[in-house]
Amino acid sequence: MADNFGRCIAPQGGVPGLDLAALPMVPDPAALDLAAKDLHAAGAGLRDAVTTTATNWNVLAVPFHTPELPDLLAAFTPVRVMAGTVNDGTSVAAAALSEFATACQAVKTLSGNLTEDASKLSSRIDLKGDDWGTVPAIVDEQHRLLAELNKIKARFAEAEQDCANKIRGVYGGTRYVSATREQLN
Repeated sequence: MADNFGRCIAPQGGVPGLDLAALPMVPDPAALDLAAKDLHAAGAGLRDAVTTTATNWNVLAVPFHTPELPDLLAAFTPVRVMAGTVNDGTSVAAAALSEFATACQAVKTLSGNLTEDASKLSSRIDLKGDDWGTVPAIVDEQHRLLAELNKIKARFAEAEQDCANKIRGVYGGTRYVSATREQLN
């Protein structure tokens, strides 16, 4: 099996053609999940505070009679609606962040597995020296690791895009899409 890597050794060890520095820089999943929970709580807190305030003003309507009372009570209607809208939006964004945190954890796990597998393959390549490219099992493993690196990068990019598009859906704006091979050429 001839390929571009058949007679080369990666500089300073490693697997030829496999650049582990190309693994995505993944944010801390626990911090993302905490931010999602805080965001959800903030939206719900705003909605609850506005609802409580409006309810308290309605309770005052019985002993409190003035000509302005209907206007005062009616003024809370749009505030309640806006608080509900804010809560709905923060709930969507919090869910998107939580899903992104889960995806980030999976990418971190896959990246760790790839790094371990690359280390094992690097040791096998070092033992074979320049002749490693003549051993089909080693070449097949190298190809598998290269494909796995690409899958990890694609999975992370897709998770970022999905999260951004769900949040974007709350307020509008640019919708992110993946480029096709034809669009890149």
